[in-house]
Amino acid sequence: MDEYETLKLLMNTGYERAAATGFMEEGTGRMTAAGIEEMVKYSLNPDMLEVTEEEEETIRSWVSTMRENEGLNDDNVGLNVNFLNKGSPYKHVKDLLLKLRAGRREASGGRRLSGGVGFGDLYEHEIEVDTMVKLPEGETGRRLLE
Repeated sequence: MDEYETLKLLMNTGYERAAATGFMEEGTGRMTAAGIEEMVKYSLNPDMLEVTEEEEETIRSWVSTMRENEGLNDDNVGLNVNFLNKGSPYKHVKDLLLKLRAGRREASGGRRLSGGVGFGDLYEHEIEVDTMVKLPEGETGRRLLE
């Protein structure tokens, strides 16, 4: 599974998490537009690691722009998860992910792990766990990033 498919799965989980923590349209169980920021924060930081003020501001600004572009001005409007993880909303989350990743890589500088992998080469949560990658055709096992 590639990282973009993983992002879609994280967005699904972030959607459910936001709905469960109070951003739910009454009677439908769907997440409301007010929960988009919570969904994005979880999707981009599933291990709930420390997020800098600059990253927080970037996320808030992105959510504001995305909601404006998509016409989601009403905090109470219910959203379908498939709307958020396809098309332009998904593309914008993916672009935000790449922007935040680039910022973390730049901030981490050249620090290296004992195995020679740079902190900036992986998300912080990927340093702690193995990462799924798409397998070459014909292979059926899991692989770690090299």
